[in-house]
Amino acid sequence: MSVNSDINQEGSEYFKENLSNYLNLSRGLHISKKNVLITRSMEMSVYIISEILLNAGDIVVVASLSYFSVNMIFQKSGAHILQVTD
Repeated sequence: MSVNSDINQEGSEYFKENLSNYLNLSRGLHISKKNVLITRSMEMSVYIISEILLNAGDIVVVASLSYFSVNMIFQKSGAHILQVTD
């Protein structure tokens, strides 16, 4: 399967521009569209964040009813999962 070279693999520039403007106005951030990363799923977002922020042995607190796939991503990063109940 080949990748269509006409498709922007980095996400819509229009969307990223408007999202950065929204975040600047509503959240007080000072970012541009270059600071926005668009992913295809919540799992991909969590994977990227966990690879950047987590170190082996870190503790991640999750609810007892949480996403199995996200917990597996945390474990793959070497983190220890601590489940808490409501």
